[in-house]
This record gives sequence, structure tokens and C-alpha cells, in this order.
Amino acid sequence: VPFLINDTTTRLAITKNAYEILGDHLMGIQIGNEPDLYQAHGHYTSYQPSDYFRDFGAYVQDMKNTNLPGTDLLVGPSIAYADWTTEEVWNTGFVSAYNENLAFLTVEKYISYLSSAVFYLFLPVLSAKLPNRQLCPPL
Repeated sequence: VPFLINDTTTRLAITKNAYEILGDHLMGIQIGNEPDLYQAHGHYTSYQPSDYFRDFGAYVQDMKNTNLPGTDLLVGPSIAYADWTTEEVWNTGFVSAYNENLAFLTVEKYISYLSSAVFYLFLPVLSAKLPNRQLCPPL
């Protein structure tokens, strides 16, 4: 769900349509893609981890306000490690604040000699969801 679309109705429609099309096969909903690149790509004059934290929370609330399912299937922060580190996002309190909403924590790392991204998936978010924490290898 892109934050670059400045229209809550459209963003919520993306989530609603995902549920209608995929049903029980839907594993997660990515909230914002590579937010650490929003400023560099000229979408915002300034966009920091605290802005992503705020926007993520606002989307969770929008989902709840419209009774959309899946507030526990969200995926983020999906940073590209371009301008932010995971630690900068964690330092906002992202994981603890949104633990009940996060299905996966994700990071996208581009390797310069490959033409595609390598995706790292951190499972689970907290041990409360699954007792054995594990780091999945790149897919």
C-alpha cells in the first residue's frame, strides 16, 4: 500500500481488493515501499523514520475505522537501506508499538552486481507470536 498516493480511500481500496481477490491466501500487506527513498526520489522534501512510524499508525487506524480485516497482517518497514538503517526505524518504537499489527518485518537490500533485489524476511516479529525466533535466508 503506497503512502505516495495521498488518498486514503484509494489506499484502503487496495487492501480491500487484496482480501477479496486473495482471501485466505493473503499472507501480508506491505505498508509503504522503500520509505527511506521517498525524500531522495523527490516525493517529499523531508521524510524520516518518525514520519513512517506516524504514517504506518495512521493507516492501521484507517483500517480499523473502516472495519477492514488484516490489521494483524501488515508488513514493514521495507526500507532499501539507502538512507535509513533498521536501527533508526526500531528507535522510533516501531516494533513494540505495532507488534500486534505486524506479520513480518522486512528489509530490501539491493546488491550492486545483481539486477534484482534480495529480500530479507525477519520471522517472527516477537516471540509472543511464535516461540522460536529465526532469521530466514534471502529468498
